[in-house]
Amino acid sequence: DKTLAALRKRVHYLRNETRASTTEARRWYKSEIEDAKGRLNHCNERISAYKQQLESDMATRKFLKQTLESSQQAWENLKRANAEMLAKGKENIRAKELELKKAEEAKVGQQKKLEELNTHLKILVTTAKSLKDNVTKLKAQRDQLRSRLKTMIGS
Repeated sequence: DKTLAALRKRVHYLRNETRASTTEARRWYKSEIEDAKGRLNHCNERISAYKQQLESDMATRKFLKQTLESSQQAWENLKRANAEMLAKGKENIRAKELELKKAEEAKVGQQKKLEELNTHLKILVTTAKSLKDNVTKLKAQRDQLRSRLKTMIGS
């Protein structure tokens, strides 16, 4: 009878201990889940910001590319006009030489602009690649956090 009472007392104690540790474990998991959700939200915000920056950079790149093409077309038109002027004849050689000199100055200016635009375009391409890599890394982090969260929720 004393052994039975002692066993009942021991069973009662173990039930209370199990309840207490289960409650504490639930609190800890809930806390971990909330932390993981916060980190996931932070990653999603960063991904959105990187996407917006990437879209902005792509728009700038498109504008610079159009400007470059326009400048190249203008340069081609200028070269064509110079060829026509030289063909008009010897009577206008002196006047045409002056115009040719002006065209060469414009050519230098256009080439400087083209070089600047090419430099900016290279910078934008590098930035876009870097942003793309960052978005990929953040997506991997997000997926990892989701996996951890699912594991925590599942246990």
